[in-house]
Amino acid sequence: MIILPQNQARVIIFDGLYSETRHERTDGISIIKHDPPIRKYFLDYLDEDGRACGIWDGPSYAAAIAAAEEWRRDGVIVDDQVSDIGGSA
Repeated sequence: MIILPQNQARVIIFDGLYSETRHERTDGISIIKHDPPIRKYFLDYLDEDGRACGIWDGPSYAAAIAAAEEWRRDGVIVDDQVSDIGGSA
């Protein structure tokens, strides 16, 4: 188990599965179904007060790690919460 310091800014890497995408348009909402679901990766910046802001998303874990590395080089803690790399979608 990794224990991270409290009240310190960090970047969190996480992922999620999407079974549909919704697009709002002037003539209504279009829905695209994904079968199998699509896995995407995200980076959130969490400030010292616990406020979060999405800063990146993309289709691969490797790209998420590369994006997070830019923050790590600036001294920001990176918390990787992806547990099933490339797991089943």
